[in-house]
Amino acid sequence: MSALALQPFAARVHWKFAAPLPMAEWVEVIRAYVETLAGRCGGSKHVIGHIKALAVLPEGGFIRASAVDATRRADAEASGALPDRSPAVTFTLNVLVYGLPFEQAREMAQEATQAIASGRGGSAAVDAGGTRHAAYRSRHGGGEATD
Repeated sequence: MSALALQPFAARVHWKFAAPLPMAEWVEVIRAYVETLAGRCGGSKHVIGHIKALAVLPEGGFIRASAVDATRRADAEASGALPDRSPAVTFTLNVLVYGLPFEQAREMAQEATQAIASGRGGSAAVDAGGTRHAAYRSRHGGGEATD
């Protein structure tokens, strides 16, 4: 069972589109992103614990999506005080997948980000925080602490 070790991955994902998107479309962008990640993590080598995305908006509302299985549609919603449209959204991503090494999770997150953003005519970047994650990996395993 050591192949199913847990190396949590967390990042901030910054999305931007030329034209502001309605909130309903942002929900679908984030749902598609979480589903894409879950699809890449599914299979016999990995066990999805949870993949979550949460964007807390300046107006006080939020957009969230989560997946616990690669074969099911991700749960997603927007709630609270929301703008009508927004050209950019930043969300926190948490990936808890057993058997998925940290660096592979980072690569998958970046690849999924580029696939979804370019497919919709936008841009996106994954900021995995470097030093905090390196310190965690150093204390708890998961490879050398490098940025």
